[in-house]
Amino acid sequence: MTDFANAIPTAVDIVRREKCFEGFYKLDRVHLRHELFAGA
Repeated sequence: MTDFANAIPTAVDIVRREKCFEGFYKLDRVHLRHELFAGA
């Protein structure tokens, strides 16, 4: 079985955050930059 804790990229940067909707709830579009997973 795969250990998912090791499969998650450790370095994640938020590149850009945009407000898409703000009313009864808030909705943001988030652009991320992360490491590539080269595992099995």
